[in-house]
Amino acid sequence: MLGFSEATAGSKQMEAATTFERDYDDQQYEEKIAGLVRRSFASDARNGGREAWDGALADLGDADLYLVVMLKKAGVWEYWADRAGFGLDLGWIWAGLAFARGVFA
Repeated sequence: MLGFSEATAGSKQMEAATTFERDYDDQQYEEKIAGLVRRSFASDARNGGREAWDGALADLGDADLYLVVMLKKAGVWEYWADRAGFGLDLGWIWAGLAFARGVFA
């Protein structure tokens, strides 16, 4: 299911998704997967594995996958986007303003 994309799913994948939605509680499943992702990320980050996550998340890019939904639900996607420069980084803004102030003062 994590590799599912409605945009590119064939008939067999759509049938599997329909069966999954019928037989399982979406909210419970998503909470469980998001929790697993969150704990795995935190453990890897503590143990020097953050670069592997950065590479994997960069490879995903803006893929339309259910996995990305789970990464966002876990808070990992936003954390990575901020680190990768896709989010608002106030540190760089302040540094730029300080530089501009020194140059143009």
